[in-house]
Amino acid sequence: MTTPVTGGACKLQWKADWAMRWTALGVDYEMAGKDLSESVKLSSRIAKALGAQAPRASAMNCFSTKMAKISKSRGNGLTIEQWLTYAPPESLSLYMFQSPRKAKRLYFDIIPKAVDEYITFVDKLSEQTVDQQLTNPTWHIHAGAQASSGSPVSFALLLNLVSASNARTRKFCGALSATMRPA
Repeated sequence: MTTPVTGGACKLQWKADWAMRWTALGVDYEMAGKDLSESVKLSSRIAKALGAQAPRASAMNCFSTKMAKISKSRGNGLTIEQWLTYAPPESLSLYMFQSPRKAKRLYFDIIPKAVDEYITFVDKLSEQTVDQQLTNPTWHIHAGAQASSGSPVSFALLLNLVSASNARTRKFCGALSATMRPA
């Protein structure tokens, strides 16, 4: 059997693939788990051999779910897509922004807290001086632009209301959320 190597018909071995992507896409920063630090070093050498400068690397501790290392094969991980099903992307950005080198516990129960922290930071931003805004994570998440206002109720309260009302549809949940917003 013969397979062409062009037109997306094959994939490089992952360490070489990493270096190839860095080179082709001009990546200048790569964050990876500490368990992949040797792979980052090897991929950096490959990128240099390809004539590119390796990106600046930053190592972080592995995510964990209730102190067990996340494993896709075991199915104990919370994916980004799953997070975004329940919460806005900015809440995930805030979660990652805080202590980026620290191991994180990643499971569904932390989503309401992360959303509520995001709302709190957004609400404070408009009342802060410029110097204070620079210490507010949402200023960085929104690249210095003013984020839209937060929410008059916490995400945790909204979840409790949805649960207590036995809501079954997105339409109902959206209507409930809309009634909580100031006019």
